[in-house]
Amino acid sequence: MVVTLLVVVVVTVIVTFRTPKMYVATASVIISFEDIVPYESLNTQVQLSNSYMVTQVNIVHSRKVALQVVENLKLAEDAKLRETFMLATEGQGAIEDWLADWLLSRLTVNPSRASRIVDIYFASANPDFAARVANAFAEAYIKTKIEMAVGPARQTTAWLSEQLNPLRAKVEAGRTALTAYQQNNNIIATDERLDIETARLQTLSEQLLAAQTDTQDAENREKQLEELKASGRSLETLPEIAGNSFIQNVKAEMLRKENELAELASELGKKHPQYQRAQAEVANLRRKLNNEIAVFTRGIRDKAELARERERTAAESLAAQKQKVLELKRQHDDISVLIREVDSAQRAYDDALTRFDQANMESRVTQTNALLFNSATAPLKPATPKVKQNLIIAVFAGTLLGLGLALVVENRDRRVRSKQDLAQELGVPMLATLGEA
Repeated sequence: MVVTLLVVVVVTVIVTFRTPKMYVATASVIISFEDIVPYESLNTQVQLSNSYMVTQVNIVHSRKVALQVVENLKLAEDAKLRETFMLATEGQGAIEDWLADWLLSRLTVNPSRASRIVDIYFASANPDFAARVANAFAEAYIKTKIEMAVGPARQTTAWLSEQLNPLRAKVEAGRTALTAYQQNNNIIATDERLDIETARLQTLSEQLLAAQTDTQDAENREKQLEELKASGRSLETLPEIAGNSFIQNVKAEMLRKENELAELASELGKKHPQYQRAQAEVANLRRKLNNEIAVFTRGIRDKAELARERERTAAESLAAQKQKVLELKRQHDDISVLIREVDSAQRAYDDALTRFDQANMESRVTQTNALLFNSATAPLKPATPKVKQNLIIAVFAGTLLGLGLALVVENRDRRVRSKQDLAQELGVPMLATLGEA
């Protein structure tokens, strides 16, 4: 057991002191959950999830970040590293990729539990180099985060920049078409003009209805006149003639003269000059009465014809007004379509311009929610090998190993050392022993 213990301890000491010293530098990055980036709305629920922090760790430990570190530190230009690369790969492949893999093999990234801090560990035989690389990984991670936010914004800005000109041209074309249509049709205020013409159409419709009523009344009187003539009855029975004061006065005067004529005929005779004079007056009154009735009947016919003419004129005016209103409605519909096209094009242009301004601002962002919390410094003590820890482990392991070996050797030793061993081995009772007093 002692020999085994000594061997293990000696071997451990030799290996420990022959193992190259490795220094581990630590840089810390804090992930902020506040909206410190303009135009970027951070989802706190997503950030609090485990997947978000795991994603950040994977970004730090990515080849993209490692290549950025190689570029920032100009490791590919280091003569010693280039020599190591040639020995390891015989010049095959790109030195940048080999250096990135070499850095990642020495990198450890651990997110702190229940914390927003991500610790970046890098191990190297050179403490200053370890600190430089750890800080470079932190800076490259922050820069990559900014590029991840800015890259899509720049692509969006470039795409929207190409779309703005066609959208602006579409707006201008729509406005030009609308203006040309209004000028060609002499349209100033479509809605107001349509309302005026619609009101005029309503007025003409009412006038036509009134004209149709007047025509019907005039035709009824004309029909009544024709029926009286056809029946041979006197036209004086017409209500209009019977109610005419002038005709009635002429008729009354004629009746009076006829009565006087009848008296003169009985008193003086028909050949008397006074009788003949009275007879001439009666004839004159009858002609006057017939003329008045004829004038009145012509007036009835003229009124009927005038009413029909007015009805035709009102119907033509109404038809023309209907056509005018329909044309205005068609123009109103055409203008509405043109206005909607202009409004739609204007909204599309305004939305694209707003998104372009926002994406343009996002493409100029120089900060992200990841901030360097602690910079790495060159460690004073090596992280490996740990002499004290290795010696403690060597003593413990050597003791266990020595005990195990002792038990194995003892178990393999077949010599009899006591009478109990002999009885137990042979399985027979002990009768006596020789050499005992």
